[in-house]
Amino acid sequence: GGSLREGEWEVGFSHLENYMLDHGTSRVNLHKKTEDGFLLGSWVHNQRKNKNKLTREKVERLDKLNFSWNPSDEDWEKGFEYLRRYFEEKGNPEVPIRYIDNDGFKLGLWVNRQKSAFENLSKNKVSKLNSLLGWKWDYKERESENLKPVLIVDGEIEIRIAMSEILEYCGLSIEISSDATDGLKKFKSN
Repeated sequence: GGSLREGEWEVGFSHLENYMLDHGTSRVNLHKKTEDGFLLGSWVHNQRKNKNKLTREKVERLDKLNFSWNPSDEDWEKGFEYLRRYFEEKGNPEVPIRYIDNDGFKLGLWVNRQKSAFENLSKNKVSKLNSLLGWKWDYKERESENLKPVLIVDGEIEIRIAMSEILEYCGLSIEISSDATDGLKKFKSN
């Protein structure tokens, strides 16, 4: 019954406290096992999933460890904070795809993911991004000539490459035949 589950919870909490001391975070990989075989990652996942079933005391104890109740939202907020700082410094939320912040955060890729995931973002996230003056969702909205999409026609296959920067980022360059039906002339590594 209840006391057995209570004991299991205390074991899990004790493992989480130790993990916090060793790693400085309560964010545990889902598959993390402790040295004695305790499935700490699963335990942490279950605390998040069943937060509304936990006693107030347990929630408070986890909160004292700065327990991460919703890591993906926390990651999103962190990314948005980087974008907001970039915007304040540069006056423009158009981040080059390969831009990496001074402390290693890949802001360009984060921004690209937000634009790709538009349909799946919450209204709150969409409105936060829209609050940045100059924010654009679609690459077609971009004014800059060198960032216009490139259309490659090869027989009946169309491949849309979002921006020339993506190719450059991958270390590739392309040359397109003047006759689009000819398709691609060259695709080479730089």
